[in-house]
Amino acid sequence: MLGRWRSSQASSGSVHALPHFETVSIDTNGSEIGDAVEECPHGTTGQAMRRFEGAADTACGQQVRGPARRPGSQFGRRQMTKVTFLELGQLARAHFAAVALPGAVLHVVSAEGPQLTVEHGDLTAETPVMLGSTSKAMTAALLLQHVDEGLLRLDDPVRHHLPNMDLPENVTLADLAHHTSGLDTDATPGHLAQTRSRGFTYANQNYNLLGEVLGTVSGVQFGRLLSERLLQPLGMHDSGCAPEVVGARGRTSMFGRNCPAPRANYGPMSWIQGPSGGIVASAEDVGRFLTMILSGGACNGRQVLSPQAIATMLEAGVAVQGSPAVSDIFGDSGRYGFGWVTKDIAGHTSHTHSGKVPHSTSVFGLLPDRGVAFVLVADTGDFLVRTPLLEDLGSAIIQILLNQPTGKLPLANVAQMRQTVLNIAYTIFLGVSALGWFPRTRPRHPAGALLYHAVLPTALLLGVRRASRTPWPWLFRFAPDAIGVLAAGCLSLGAAGLVEAASTKSRCPRRTSSSNHSTPTG
Repeated sequence: MLGRWRSSQASSGSVHALPHFETVSIDTNGSEIGDAVEECPHGTTGQAMRRFEGAADTACGQQVRGPARRPGSQFGRRQMTKVTFLELGQLARAHFAAVALPGAVLHVVSAEGPQLTVEHGDLTAETPVMLGSTSKAMTAALLLQHVDEGLLRLDDPVRHHLPNMDLPENVTLADLAHHTSGLDTDATPGHLAQTRSRGFTYANQNYNLLGEVLGTVSGVQFGRLLSERLLQPLGMHDSGCAPEVVGARGRTSMFGRNCPAPRANYGPMSWIQGPSGGIVASAEDVGRFLTMILSGGACNGRQVLSPQAIATMLEAGVAVQGSPAVSDIFGDSGRYGFGWVTKDIAGHTSHTHSGKVPHSTSVFGLLPDRGVAFVLVADTGDFLVRTPLLEDLGSAIIQILLNQPTGKLPLANVAQMRQTVLNIAYTIFLGVSALGWFPRTRPRHPAGALLYHAVLPTALLLGVRRASRTPWPWLFRFAPDAIGVLAAGCLSLGAAGLVEAASTKSRCPRRTSSSNHSTPTG
């Protein structure tokens, strides 16, 4: 391993940069260029803990000294110098601090094993966290392993293995892996909502069904199958699968404050299950999985996946345009297949995926022609603020590894600034929704009152649900503050309208009665 950094937080909550970083630089032939101690450009304002582990480390259970190419590795290798890793470490630590993450880890590996680890806050590289949708890459690996052994074929119809499933006859296992089955994003086991076409539509239920197929074929529950077939052979001893294993509890954001995330149900009727987003792993364990891919499917003298399966995993897929599933700073088009989003960046191929659950976030990155991969994990789920910023960090890491300009480092307290804007928007919305309670500000014309008290809240609720394409219970889990404000505001709008309607109705009979008993004059 080239180096391991640990950032600690002072009472002020700031993250202190390490004053020095020791590294071993390796050339493409595996020989040492030299040892160096570099002055870090970031000053320190409090205590910081520094831990360095030498070049000798363990990859998939084997001791490795320097990145000499491992037998079976099918990917190229770039010269990884101390400058590259210093830049990665500086970027990660600055970003973790600016985003105000309670805990986060960057772990970089090559085919020879770990190369760099940056730990921040209360999260270590050995802490298991729920990965979210990056779990799909592991589920796809398990699928391809069964294909390797002739137990499954990618062109098998899903209904051949799940005959009672309400899907068209021609939907195949490959369609599930590529999100081209026709299932809609918000499809659940109890409601297989389907789209009008068979184009790409990202849906967790595709991978939930893959997990069900794997369990049916093997006769073993998915979590146990994953452990026996993938986790144990790779030495991923800090890993498991929901609902049996849920990992660190993590936090969610409530108006910018870190709050313990409520436990969610990841059982067989859940929108998110183990195969689609409920795999639990530490950063080091994910590194072992990525190392196996960079090594052409080999680990610890065993061929976990065939080179053909690795090629299928990284090369097959469907073209995608304009979907949030593939959109990032590199554009809104790419290819999706077997749990990876593939893009061509400056003549290089990158494979990435992000994972989001209410209490944690992860990002996988794989650059085969550079011979390097990385994982980012954070024990926070903040769908509107910090999760997108962590995804931006993943893109910046790719830029560094590809020698592309990364732009400016994130501004200090960038997450706090974005949260402040959101909180102001929440306040304005609640203020507008309260106007209907006051006679001077409520709409007086019947059409305006109907629009304000009934049409507006209904449109807001249905619009958010339709735009997010996420079941309501999970919307509350992912963004409890935003959905709470939306619900409170819409309830206020509707309740004020009902109260005003009742008040108007109670006044009408009195006017009629007074009119009927009036005495004519003159």
